[in-house]
Amino acid sequence: MERWKIESIEDGNLECEGWNYEDIDWYENHIMVYTLNDKGYINRISSENPELPSIGLFPKQLCTLTRLTELTLVNQEIREIPECIGNLKKLKILNLSDNNIKKLPSSVKKLNKLKQLNLGNYCENILEVLNLKKQIIGRSVDEIIELAKERKIQQHRQREALNKKIFEPKVPKTIKYPPKKILRSNLEKNRDFEYIILWMLCNNDYCTWLELMSKPLNIKQATLSKYLNMLIHNNLTLKLAKGCYTITKAGKKQFRNLKKRT
Repeated sequence: MERWKIESIEDGNLECEGWNYEDIDWYENHIMVYTLNDKGYINRISSENPELPSIGLFPKQLCTLTRLTELTLVNQEIREIPECIGNLKKLKILNLSDNNIKKLPSSVKKLNKLKQLNLGNYCENILEVLNLKKQIIGRSVDEIIELAKERKIQQHRQREALNKKIFEPKVPKTIKYPPKKILRSNLEKNRDFEYIILWMLCNNDYCTWLELMSKPLNIKQATLSKYLNMLIHNNLTLKLAKGCYTITKAGKKQFRNLKKRT
């Protein structure tokens, strides 16, 4: 570990002068595995083989690999994550399962591209049910996992209740649409699609893909896909059955905030 030469991997590029495999103890011992992108930069690092020695700490040198998009350090007896992890701005997947981490550093809020986070013995992606900046920062890992489990149970119950309404309707569904004033003020280039979609989901038990694309909304397929994915990622909407969506508690709050601005 001590022989890591930061200057030899500046910005994660293996093409830099002075690179030598023996400079990295974990590579020599096959503790970590990396892959390169098409430009020769390290973009994925993985260390999760239970038959090999654990690292025991989070190597701060990893924070210099700013092109990293995936980092997997499973069952490595890591107790603390350094603040410099906030330097990994391109990171999309962070798997720290089965370690002894008590709390995440506040700098993780800088990881704006992060889509998957795994902690402790919770095998599922925490970011599917929790917001990175609002519900994770400042909490212990144990609290995060418990909150994620509770939220997952709530979502499951919500899905069951809404699926019953969808597939076993007692009365025909009546769709509520935004007032004409809102639709007129949201024409073509100036349309606030986030507000319109949240309006629909807040004022209906659920909405289907077809209902959001049809008149009077007329949202194009590519635009609808983009905004629904964004809303799901930010825990503002929840996907039920295929092509069927509802709003979350956080989504209702966001809708109220947007409504004040209109």
